[in-house]
Amino acid sequence: MKVSTKQFLIIGGVILAVFIIIGIWFYRKGKKQVTIAEVPFDSPFESSNSNNPYSVSDSELVELSDRLYREMDGFGIWRDADPYKDLIKLSDTDFVKVYNIFNTNHQSKSGETLKSWIENEYVIGELASYIKSILDRMGRLNLI
Repeated sequence: MKVSTKQFLIIGGVILAVFIIIGIWFYRKGKKQVTIAEVPFDSPFESSNSNNPYSVSDSELVELSDRLYREMDGFGIWRDADPYKDLIKLSDTDFVKVYNIFNTNHQSKSGETLKSWIENEYVIGELASYIKSILDRMGRLNLI
C-alpha cells in the first residue's frame, strides 16, 4: 500500500496538532503550580524553632496575605498602604511565610506569585516607596 502525498500531509498535520495540544496542556499545567520558597532562619546559627523569636502567629500571616490579595485584586485608584507596611515590618522568616501562603492560596487561580502581583501594581507617592522596599527584599531573599 502506497501512501500518497496528500495522505502523508494529512497524517503529518494530525500528528503536529496532537503535539501542539499536548504542549499547551503541559504549559497550562505548569502555570498552575504553586511557588513555595524555603523559609530562612532569622538567626542563621540557630536550628531550633526559636530561630524566629518575634514571630507572628500563622493566623495573622494568613490574614495579612488575604489583605494583600484584596488590596491588589482589581483596579483601584486609592490603595491602602497598611498591608504593605505590615509586610515590611515582618522578620525574613515571616515575610517568606506570607509569600508562601499567598502563593498557596492565590497562585493557582492567577498563575502569578506575590512578587508578580506586587510588580504589576501601579502606585505613586508613599506607597511606591513601600513597593520598592518589598521588591528589594524579595530580591535579596531570592523570591520569584
